[in-house]
Order: sequence, then C-alpha cells, then structure tokens
Amino acid sequence: MNYHERNRYNMFIKVRQYGTDNIVDFPLGSVGSANFETINSVLLRLDELAAIQTGGYGEVRVSYVSKDTAREDLRESVSYISRTAKALEYEFAGISEQFRLPRGSNDQKLIATAKAFVTAIGTHQADFIRYGLATNFVDELTDHIAAFEATLNAPASARGTHVEATAEIGQLIKQGMNAVRILDTVVKNVYRNNVGKLAAWTTASNIETVTRNRETTEPANDGSKK
Repeated sequence: MNYHERNRYNMFIKVRQYGTDNIVDFPLGSVGSANFETINSVLLRLDELAAIQTGGYGEVRVSYVSKDTAREDLRESVSYISRTAKALEYEFAGISEQFRLPRGSNDQKLIATAKAFVTAIGTHQADFIRYGLATNFVDELTDHIAAFEATLNAPASARGTHVEATAEIGQLIKQGMNAVRILDTVVKNVYRNNVGKLAAWTTASNIETVTRNRETTEPANDGSKK
C-alpha cells in the first residue's frame, strides 16, 4: 500500500473499533451494521493483499537472484566446452570454430549458443571427455539451458502478482471510503443528541496523515522555492 492507502487503512481500523464498541446501537440488518461489516471485510482483504504485495517484491528479488545464478551456471558450462574445443583443435582442425563463445551479455544469444553446442558436440562427445570434461557434461549443459530458460519469465510473473494486488487494494480502499461516507450519515443520525458519541465518531473517521520519508518519496528542496 502507498502512504495514502495506509492512512485510510488506519482510519478503517478505528471505524471498525467504533462499530464494535457501539454494536448494540446498530442492530443486524440495519444500514449501519451492514457498512461496519463492509469495513471489516475490507480490512481483512487488505491484510491479505498487503502480504501478497510485499511478497511480490520479494519474489522479484529472488527471481532475479535465481536468474543470475542460472545464467552463470550456463555460461560456465559453455565456457568449459569452448576452452576444451580450442585444445581439440590440434586433433580436429576447425572444431574450435563450432564452439565460439557469444559476445556481449544477451540472454537469448547465450541460450542459442548453448543449444548449438549440444548439436555440434555430436560424435566428438568422447573426445571432450578425453580432455577432462565430466562424462555427463552434455546432460549438465542441457540441464543448465532448461534451468536458465525457466527463470526468464519468473520476474515478470512476480511483478504481475504485485500489480494485481495493488489494483485490488485501490478498489477496496474506494469501497471502504464509500462505506465510511454512508456511516457518517447514519452515525450522526443515530447519535444526533449524544455529543460524546459524535465526538468519538469524528475522531474515528478522521484520516490522520502519516508523514512520508522525504529522502525517498519527496524531491529535495534545492532552495529555489521558499
């Protein structure tokens, strides 16, 4: 939740408590009771979505770490093969040209190169093993290709989860605010002769502003405006 939503969330908590404290004056089936229940439902769902939203951020971070690890594993595999092919050049002229490393850091090019290596190894698999590569080096390369490809969509998926949660939070805040507006009328009618209850409602339904961190959310004051 952003800080505007957090301010309203905090207000909803106070309104819910007000409804709980005065439940006898808003009987089941009344407009007041229904809207206090709406506030309660909104809060419960907001708590769930806040956890999902926060988790979305975490998933993005984890996904990028996993992607980096998978990329390095794959790059290491193709590097070993390319280096070995250069040594094999003394026995098989031109073989090193089939196992040249890709330039740059393009992920798709790395995957394409790795897949080309799998195909090019062919009948030379035993020769690579003779030069010290593991007997299952082709299987390892194939596994590293699959692992890296699996990470490519993970960050986007995690971001999607976060975006969906953010959108629903906005709708719930709107729903909650509508309920508070209805309750404002109902409460003032029910307690029109009770100054204490009205004062308590004013406090409960007031949106208290939570101060934002200026260093991260507001532009620095460069002195050009006073």
